[in-house]
Amino acid sequence: MPSQRSSKIIPRIVRTAAVLWFVAAPALFVYCAAFAAPQADPSLWGLGCYVLGLILWCASAYWTYHRIFKALEARWPRARIVREVLNVVWYSILYGSQGGHSS
Repeated sequence: MPSQRSSKIIPRIVRTAAVLWFVAAPALFVYCAAFAAPQADPSLWGLGCYVLGLILWCASAYWTYHRIFKALEARWPRARIVREVLNVVWYSILYGSQGGHSS
């Protein structure tokens, strides 16, 4: 019985941590940047933590986006169309400048 309970609690903790990081990380980055700005040369350790936090934030944002659309598609089948449109928009934002246009 305890293994069933712990198997339900761990995903809930992971979901909660991902959503909290998604919401709190931008404010934390702004707060840390305000204190790091007066320093003449930032440390490599601080930069590494900032980059790692940014990567974790992007992963939690994608994970949250994916979970929301999975729940929407289960209740509203046309959410798949909205997701496909958003995927095209995101792809064009990320890779639009690398298109095959000639100059």
